[in-house]
Amino acid sequence: MKFFRNMTQSEKSHWDKGVVFGFYIFLFLLFIDHSHNLIFGRDLLSSFAIFWIGIGAAWIYSLILDKRRSKQNESGTG
Repeated sequence: MKFFRNMTQSEKSHWDKGVVFGFYIFLFLLFIDHSHNLIFGRDLLSSFAIFWIGIGAAWIYSLILDKRRSKQNESGTG
């Protein structure tokens, strides 16, 4: 039994771009959190928040790229 359909090549490409974007978000948030910790002696964000913000950023960026692609295909310019 199959629960999910296979991803198209463009969806795979968009997810790969989203993962890279999410990774850079992780790096940026960790830099901000560590800098805040060095300056003020306490964490700005919890590790739970950093994790979910990075995952969410990857997923949302991938979704935006997919939606943009589908709109281009609908308008006939894709």
